[in-house]
Amino acid sequence: MKLGTKLLLAPLLTGLIALAGGGLNAALMARQSAASADAFRTDLDKLRTITQVEEQLGQLHAGVYRTVALIGSMDEPAIKTFRTELKRQVDGVAKAVSAVAGTTDRDEGLRKQVDQISGHLQRYVQQADNAVDMASVDPNTGAVSMQSADQSFKAVSKTMTDIVALIDSQAVAATAASSQRAGWQTLALLLAS
Repeated sequence: MKLGTKLLLAPLLTGLIALAGGGLNAALMARQSAASADAFRTDLDKLRTITQVEEQLGQLHAGVYRTVALIGSMDEPAIKTFRTELKRQVDGVAKAVSAVAGTTDRDEGLRKQVDQISGHLQRYVQQADNAVDMASVDPNTGAVSMQSADQSFKAVSKTMTDIVALIDSQAVAATAASSQRAGWQTLALLLAS
């Protein structure tokens, strides 16, 4: 082998190693970015679901109050239909909230919050149904008995706010961990190169 070829081999090999390290770093960064984007989409979907559930529950609660206030103008089949629909809608809210729970270890706190909401919703539907039942006899008594349903409604709302805060803190922590991993990967590849 000629001397010129021997002298060029070392810088060429060094360049190839540096390029391979850069390519590997780019591939790892792309993979990390895709994983972060997936986690972000999942968190965003959870937040959308919670927002929709809060809106639906607020409308449901307002409907219960409206029914209690106007119950004197409703006939018995309409009241019965409303009570059946109330239970169906609260069941729908509970199912939508349970979809937020997740299945990973990271979601353990979220599952606990969702379980709390399920308990509050069960109490709420019983209390609201009881208020409608009492209002059918005496509207004033029904309005007074809505206070316990209000407490359950507020508990559901607070727990949903806690879920949003938990999802936000998990997203911030995941972003920080992802940035730290990316930094360590880059440093390790740089040292290896």
